[in-house]
Amino acid sequence: MIFIISMQSKIKNDVKNIMEGKGGNSILSVVLLILSWFYGFGHRLRLNLYKIGILKTKSLPVPVISIGNITVGGTGKTPAVIMTAELLKETGRKVAVLSRGYKGKTAGEINIVSDGNKILMKPLESGDEPYMMASRLKGVPVITGADRYKTGMYAVEKFDAEVILLDDGYQHVQLKRNLNILLIDSNYPFGNGYLLPRGTLREPISYIDRADVIILTKARSQKSEVCKSRYVSEGFFDVNNNKTIALDEAKGKKGFAFCGIASPDSFKNSLKETGIDTRGFVSFEDHYQFTKEDIEGLINKARETGSEILVTTEKDAVRLMEFNTTPLSPPSQGGDEGEVFNLKNIAFPIWILKIKMEIFEGKEMLFSKIKEAIDSNF
Repeated sequence: MIFIISMQSKIKNDVKNIMEGKGGNSILSVVLLILSWFYGFGHRLRLNLYKIGILKTKSLPVPVISIGNITVGGTGKTPAVIMTAELLKETGRKVAVLSRGYKGKTAGEINIVSDGNKILMKPLESGDEPYMMASRLKGVPVITGADRYKTGMYAVEKFDAEVILLDDGYQHVQLKRNLNILLIDSNYPFGNGYLLPRGTLREPISYIDRADVIILTKARSQKSEVCKSRYVSEGFFDVNNNKTIALDEAKGKKGFAFCGIASPDSFKNSLKETGIDTRGFVSFEDHYQFTKEDIEGLINKARETGSEILVTTEKDAVRLMEFNTTPLSPPSQGGDEGEVFNLKNIAFPIWILKIKMEIFEGKEMLFSKIKEAIDSNF
């Protein structure tokens, strides 16, 4: 059993390295390349079937704005959705966010994460990204479900939504949209250039021409309007004392950082800009679900490095709101299947870095495009 687990871990690491262009087993690389050809053929066939009308595109009775990416992994969709929702609120329209609910355990057709006033689901039920959006967006319902048309109609009928914002919707061509916003990470724009599973591309690079607006740090497209963006640190939230810590107060604090996101380097860079003295850093896989044992190990490492605080991201904090321990005793002996803990059970100071996406070039153009898209339906 240990041998099998070890082999699975090695294969998983090899696949990750190959997808990120860091080398790996040559035979596995060829296998992944062949699979990527099949994936690419299937993707092109699907898009063409929609293009010629064999597969039908559905339309909602209100404007739809999509935010997505062309690669898997952290291009900043969640901060971008939050930023765009806030821009839409400035127009005076009622906004609702639709998400797939990736990694969420609730599998209903329509799942209301938030009604705009109150969060109605737990992080493990909704998925960390929908929960994070729900907690940051006041007055904006957040709904998850695989069928965006059904969830969109629900948002219109139950919440009187006047604009629908699709989270991770670039490849969701089943639903007609009025504006297609594409996010590209300028540090790793197209991965190693290969499609899944040989690389990180969800579709060929040429398909960026479906975008109306591209948000990135270095403009690369000639066809689409381009904005330049960056992450801006807003401060920290001290979980133990339930208060906000200004950046000036945080400067020089000795911290041990950890995260389970797709782009840990982005978190590292943000921490560096805040002036935190980062004594150690541990990265887990994306969407990692923490256990009590993980946190105890991090606390021990923090103490060993002389750190005063544990520091993590907002997205990771969502997953820390409820995490499980291993059973205290086997269920057959009457033990529980695991105790549920939350952030308040962590016996060590923990801070959450709060960031937002800021458009520093092309904001007027983006706002104009959004206004044009929603005004076209009124």
